[in-house]
Formats: sequence, C-alpha cells, structure tokens
Amino acid sequence: MIQMDNLQVLHLVLETALEKQVGVYEVANNTRKSITVILHFSDSELQKVMRYRRDLGLDAAENIILIDASQDNKPSASVA
Repeated sequence: MIQMDNLQVLHLVLETALEKQVGVYEVANNTRKSITVILHFSDSELQKVMRYRRDLGLDAAENIILIDASQDNKPSASVA
C-alpha cells in the first residue's frame, strides 16, 4: 500500500480539482466559464496552494479565488 502524507494528499486533491473536475463541470453545464474558490486556513497552506498553482501553470488564472479563512489575523465580528 502506498503511504501519502497530508501534503501529498492536498496536492493530489488540488491537482485533480483544478485540472480535471472543473472541466467536467463546465461541460456538464454547457459553459466555458467557471470560478474556483480555495479556502486556506494558515500562511503555510496559502504558500502550498500558491506553489501548486504555479506547478500547474495556473498562477495567473483570474478565475481561481483564494480566501483567507484563518482566525488568527482578524478580529471577531461578534466582539468588534
């Protein structure tokens, strides 16, 4: 059995989603336009996502939106 660490799993999931799954949804919905949203929860996750995008040649893609979902860099809306 092949052992994969979390980094390898994340890379595989992003690669599959960005290279294949989005295209399948575009065909199914009869469109060539799509938006992909990726949430990252830490600076290290953001760096990984940026590296994967670069590796896949998608670093300049305007239809991939990155959302900072970390909790350590913004005040709570319920407290502010």
